[in-house]
Amino acid sequence: MPRGLWPDKPVGSGYTVAVEGGLSFNNISSSPIAEGFINFGWAGIILFAVVFCWTFGILDLTFERVVSRGRDALIGLLYPFMVGFTFFLMRGDLLSSAAFVVGFVIAFLPLALRLPRVRLRAK
Repeated sequence: MPRGLWPDKPVGSGYTVAVEGGLSFNNISSSPIAEGFINFGWAGIILFAVVFCWTFGILDLTFERVVSRGRDALIGLLYPFMVGFTFFLMRGDLLSSAAFVVGFVIAFLPLALRLPRVRLRAK
């Protein structure tokens, strides 16, 4: 959503830290550790670590089970992108990174629903 249409749109934590720190530039990243602390204090660091580990652990286990059993290959299309998004999420502030990841997954869903289920071939 452009700021012209939503002037009070929230800004990312990296921008907030740069402005509050009096930096002459405002395009800095805020890691998930910083995001957790900014949003929820010290408990947020633990919370964010648990959520990230749980989310990507489930994704890894699902992919491994699908591949090892020769089942639905659709996760095989999504998995490499999600692995790539890991670097994106670790680098930037959560507001913009999550928007890209959620946008991608939402764009992927119609494809997932329309494609016939393809089975992986056993080797």
